[in-house]
Amino acid sequence: MSNTADKQLIDQLLKERDSLYQELSRLRDIDNGALERAQKKNERYEAVINEQQEKIKKLTDQLAWYRHKFWKPASERYIPQDPNQRKIDFDGLDILPQEKAAAEDAQKELIAYERREARKREEKACSSSFARGSAP
Repeated sequence: MSNTADKQLIDQLLKERDSLYQELSRLRDIDNGALERAQKKNERYEAVINEQQEKIKKLTDQLAWYRHKFWKPASERYIPQDPNQRKIDFDGLDILPQEKAAAEDAQKELIAYERREARKREEKACSSSFARGSAP
């Protein structure tokens, strides 16, 4: 008896499966392949999204590199000072006696040059006024 019950169960399952297949075929005919088109469109969109995500990552990395390159403080500007290194003093506080004498000589020479130039200008002005006929 169990053999006939199994056959009836199998027949019932096959009938249900057949009716579901017929329903699916009918729906596919009604939508004219819309599901397949939608799946293909979805695959294309996913490919485009993946491509754009890769491009965004590449551009983000490039932007980070440029920011680092152009706006990062240069390491040369922030070198810690060595306390053992001598410092150059340009304010004249640590001038050697020889350097002090040379600086004074240069200052005197500059003053003498300025006086000579002033005299030459005065003589030139006087000689030009004599040439025009006016006497001082």
